[in-house]
Amino acid sequence: MENLPAIPESDSERTAFWTQHVEAWRQTSLSQREYVRQHDLPVARFTYWKNKLYPGNKPADFVRVDIADSSLIRIHHPSGTVIECQSGTDTRWLQALLGITHAP
Repeated sequence: MENLPAIPESDSERTAFWTQHVEAWRQTSLSQREYVRQHDLPVARFTYWKNKLYPGNKPADFVRVDIADSSLIRIHHPSGTVIECQSGTDTRWLQALLGITHAP
């Protein structure tokens, strides 16, 4: 069994523990998987706390990219998900698929 760090049992200490790790990770250029590996943290717990602490942590918009007509577009998400579509795909559909919302 892995020798994982002791995770505090009290709610306030546990929240502080995960907040410290999520904040430290956000200050690095490491992937989430690499950060938890380097710190011997359980991936599922880290992901849970990251989502709990930053529930709306999604990109606000797409970046404009000019591409040749009829090109296949491949979007690689940091989670490892890959989305493929043709150029000219309605960006509103992609935004809905990715859960990206805009303020009115």
